[in-house]
Amino acid sequence: MTPAFRLLCACCRWPDDDARRDAIRAAAGEVVDWDEVTRLADRHRVEPLVAHGLAAAGLSVPVTLDAAVRHHRALSLRDIGETLRVAAALDEAGIVHRFLKGAPLGVRAYGNPLLKRSWDIDLLVGPADAVRTAALLRSLGYGPQVPLRPLDEEEFDRWSIVSKEAEYKSPRGTTIELHWRVSDHHQLLGEISAASPATDVRLLGERSVSTFADPVNLAYLAVHGSAHAWSRLKWIADFNALLQSSTEGDGLIEQASACGVGNTLSAAATLAGELFGTRPRALAIGRSQRLVAISLAALAEQRSARVEAIARRGRWSLARGWGYRLTEMRIRARGSDDRLYFPLPRRWRFLYPLLRIPLFAIRRVGRAGGLHN
Repeated sequence: MTPAFRLLCACCRWPDDDARRDAIRAAAGEVVDWDEVTRLADRHRVEPLVAHGLAAAGLSVPVTLDAAVRHHRALSLRDIGETLRVAAALDEAGIVHRFLKGAPLGVRAYGNPLLKRSWDIDLLVGPADAVRTAALLRSLGYGPQVPLRPLDEEEFDRWSIVSKEAEYKSPRGTTIELHWRVSDHHQLLGEISAASPATDVRLLGERSVSTFADPVNLAYLAVHGSAHAWSRLKWIADFNALLQSSTEGDGLIEQASACGVGNTLSAAATLAGELFGTRPRALAIGRSQRLVAISLAALAEQRSARVEAIARRGRWSLARGWGYRLTEMRIRARGSDDRLYFPLPRRWRFLYPLLRIPLFAIRRVGRAGGLHN
């Protein structure tokens, strides 16, 4: 762990108390290359927390870091406005929904939505409402990005088998990831949906949006972060801040563990304890301890391709049992584009893994000839 990374960890520690500020001052005293601090803050998407921590500890914020914080604050304010606009439209349409991570999590974890950097808005609806929600987003000016065209009910049925989300973007640059489930594995968060227990979070004055209640939110963060091997410091910082800030106290881990989290929750709590010096509320053993080691390797890695390879290796350990492993093998074997652009009758869909190579070749030829336009 380099001095710059130790400083990032100290700044991402929560709550903002004397212990945090002392840790920041001690870590900052060992930093020689402050450009590395700014680079790592961008790599881990924690510029607001680093700047906040340095200021709280009475230290100067580097000019380049301060400029990055101002830029991301403007984007966050834009996305808060969009979150409220989309929430109002969903409420008017009677679509049950939850906003995940983003500004609502910033409020629940840090008491301030601007301390959390986000690149998109994550929106969860029920599968039966996904096509209608996509149409609503298009009416608000959002265009499809992944997949690159709107889906009708039949196409969505095929796409939803192999993907849990679609991506939309507004002319102003706001990206919304529309989710209809929170995990590709029924063994993980299988009972969590847009109808799961919620809490309302005020984002602007009296205007609020709906997000998961803290126990469900913590479970979701544990699975989401573990699926990415916690390769960005922002994810484990958010997990730790919610854990430390929640009024549920020690009971929060117990409630979250009932949501179907596999090995991820104990690994996340232990990792947070190692990085931030906070008392872990769960002890990782077995595969959970392996996840901690994998996550530390991913956090230290700078090459994105290598980070993804580490994350893929870690996904084998997220849950126990052959049922989970078989599901993971099916996920890796299937191709979402194949199911969308080359539909097979339902009784023949088992052939998709066998057809991946020839269909890949056909897609390449099709793109060259404008087949997807």
